[in-house]
Amino acid sequence: PDLPLEVSPRRIIVATGTLFASSLKIALDPLSQIRGLELEVRAVPNKTFGEATTVAGLLTGRCMRHGIKPAEADLLIVPPTTLRYGTELMLDDVSLSELALELKMKVVSGGSTLGQLAKVILGESASSLPQFGYSTHALKESSRGQA
Repeated sequence: PDLPLEVSPRRIIVATGTLFASSLKIALDPLSQIRGLELEVRAVPNKTFGEATTVAGLLTGRCMRHGIKPAEADLLIVPPTTLRYGTELMLDDVSLSELALELKMKVVSGGSTLGQLAKVILGESASSLPQFGYSTHALKESSRGQA
């Protein structure tokens, strides 16, 4: 799809684990040509499980609080794998709305594909996109009901 040449000015941080940050920066680089869009891929260190834990799916609200300063962007996009399956709760029970209040910016999940992430970045409705992917969180949550 064609990218817009310009968008309303806004600063967006796309949070991810340290393992995937450089790959995500490369994947999102074409969006850097859009005037008005200040886009940063932020490698968020894991403060909950230790910095040796580099995957995005184990980032928590605590990690986001340590890795993102309040009001430093208009929008924070978190990986969908940080959320418990089918919810807006991170592993440490911090909700996206709670995080938004603390960080003084909108906080949403990025969708489960690069295409969905690009739509969220470009301001298309996040609510119409799947907000979670199939992950180990889903396996853990579904196994609780089967004992």
